[in-house]
Amino acid sequence: MTFRIAKSVLDALPYDFAEAVEAHRQALLAHRFSGDAAPSAEAAVEQAVRRIRREGEADDFVADYEVVDDRPAPASGFDLRQQLLSALR
Repeated sequence: MTFRIAKSVLDALPYDFAEAVEAHRQALLAHRFSGDAAPSAEAAVEQAVRRIRREGEADDFVADYEVVDDRPAPASGFDLRQQLLSALR
């Protein structure tokens, strides 16, 4: 299932989310053949990387997330007119 993250959340992060997801994906790919503990990252970054199991081959990891634009829609001309009339009254 594709991980969905709001644009407002991404804008509030102190780092580049896409870069963090790719770095975590690369770390997981590098970890596949080691006996060490799996690398971890912030929860949102971990949820944005999906493991793909392959029969007879090493597992693959892919970035699987969608940015949802949760910003309010711009006011229509009618809404702006109503606000202006309201302010004038």
